[in-house]
Formats: sequence, structure tokens, C-alpha cells
Amino acid sequence: MKLVSTFFLSLFLIGCAATGEKYSGLKPPTSSESQVYIYRPYRFFQGGAWPTVFINGEEVATLKNGGYIHYSLPPGNHAIKIGKKRMLSNWSMGDAQASTNTEIGKRYFYKLLVDPNDVGYIGGMVLVSGRARLVTVPEDEAVLELRELKSSM
Repeated sequence: MKLVSTFFLSLFLIGCAATGEKYSGLKPPTSSESQVYIYRPYRFFQGGAWPTVFINGEEVATLKNGGYIHYSLPPGNHAIKIGKKRMLSNWSMGDAQASTNTEIGKRYFYKLLVDPNDVGYIGGMVLVSGRARLVTVPEDEAVLELRELKSSM
């Protein structure tokens, strides 16, 4: 029975991870746009949940565990939000937000961090709460981390 349970748990966790193409390098910027990379390193905590990425209020993609998205934007001010799409979303960490003023031909990198911050035990259940943060990452650091990820798009 233990083996069967482990098998199904493994299938569940694999199904929640990004399954797109493995990162193969940065895309060359165009002469009229900027590029934004948003990524989420693989973590067990909240690994089965996938939030929705919004740019300027428009839904762009879902960001799965161990995944990244690449998006081209015109120059100017942009609002990035990662959170719930709708009421029945499996994302419970709240919204993570950032704003950026992009320039033509430049790349911007944001990492979604999901940190556990409190553990409780109630009636035989362990409860873990946490928070999500969207942080700016330098290109050299982001490229090293992106090498381990797959596309969420």
C-alpha cells in the first residue's frame, strides 16, 4: 500500500511541474521591444499550485513549479502581478507584484519566491502558511537559475 501511495504522490507532483521545453538560452532582443523573464525555481512548498501571471492586468500564462515565462513588451511602464486567476484557483499565497519601466533592447528578470513562514498543528493536521514575493534578479544570476527550468508557456 505504501508503494502505491508513493507512486500516486509522485505522479501528482510531476504533473504540477513545468513541462515545456528546457531553457536553451536568452532570446535576442528586438530593436523595438524589451524582454521580461519571470521564473519560479523548483520548491516542494506550494509545488502543486500554479499562479497566474498578469502583465498590465492581462493574463499572460500560469507559472508552474520549476518553470519560466518569456514575454516581449513595448518600452514603458508595466505592472506585473502573480496571483489567483479566479475563485477556484489552487494558489493560496496571495499576490506578488512588481512594476518596471522597460527600455528598448533590454532584458528584465524576476524570480517568484514562495517562502514558508509559519507552521501549526491542529487536530492531527500540520498547517503551513507562507508568502509569495517577486524579486528583481541580475541577468548573470538569472541565467544560471534558468538553466534548470522548463517553459511554463
